[in-house]
Amino acid sequence: FNGEIKRLPAYITVANCREYGLSKESVEKCASVNNYAIDYDVVTSEVDTVIPAGQTNRNNTYALIIGNQNYRFVSNVSYAIHDARVFAEYCKQTLGIPASQVWVCEDATKQMILEDELERVKNIRNPENKRLIVYYAGHGVPDTKDKNKAYLLPTDVRGTHPARGISLDSLYNLLGALHFDRTSVFLDACFSGADRNNEGLNDGLRAAVVVAEEGELNDGNVIVFSAAKGNETAQGYPEQGHGLFTYYLLKALQNSKGEVLYGDLSTSLKQNVAKQAVQLKLRKEQTPTTNASESISESWKSMTF
Repeated sequence: FNGEIKRLPAYITVANCREYGLSKESVEKCASVNNYAIDYDVVTSEVDTVIPAGQTNRNNTYALIIGNQNYRFVSNVSYAIHDARVFAEYCKQTLGIPASQVWVCEDATKQMILEDELERVKNIRNPENKRLIVYYAGHGVPDTKDKNKAYLLPTDVRGTHPARGISLDSLYNLLGALHFDRTSVFLDACFSGADRNNEGLNDGLRAAVVVAEEGELNDGNVIVFSAAKGNETAQGYPEQGHGLFTYYLLKALQNSKGEVLYGDLSTSLKQNVAKQAVQLKLRKEQTPTTNASESISESWKSMTF
């Protein structure tokens, strides 16, 4: 594109603009005219300002964090980039993961997720002796033409073509096949066909309700914390400037300084999110779920990060 650009997200610069199909001249002109960057770090919550230092160094843990906020074809996801950035800070400061092993990807396209970020994960040596955390805030969508199969929606994929996204089944199969000592997945997304504002993603209908499949955990030591059941909406929490699920995830990390059993974390997420969800503007139920692969189905509750 070589025409006039009125506004750009902060992650597109003169240095990388050609990767997005934009001319250097157009981007330079946009930057000189507007002379501003979009700031997603609007601090509104105590979980943003009081990030405790943890007591454990997790040098063998890696974190892949994706915040998809600005979508090309569907509505944006409020707070998703801020969610990702603050979760990354908790990974570094509270969980004690080396900064070089905390990877944050904002407004990820399908190529960025599959060819860049997941390739990084595949290249980690000796995964059987290491742990992996995967966090995703953004849209999920069901494929109503294929048994409501659940997909993550990259920023360059249409909600009307969910099968062009990344299926949960394929993601879980990939993660399980890597055989990390433990893989913990946190999904602040829902797969009912509605976004954080209750707008439909599949067909433009308001308050679309679809019971999506949750994805199968067939291999590896994988545990998945999801923001909502298959037919529920993963809501935003405007008063705190976060997704509702992410806020209480951060709150649990803050209160425990990162030393929380997964069973306790699962219980606190379900109780706090469910209680607050019906008090928000949408007045809709939201119940986080936790699932684990068969190999750790009896032991995951006693595990920690």
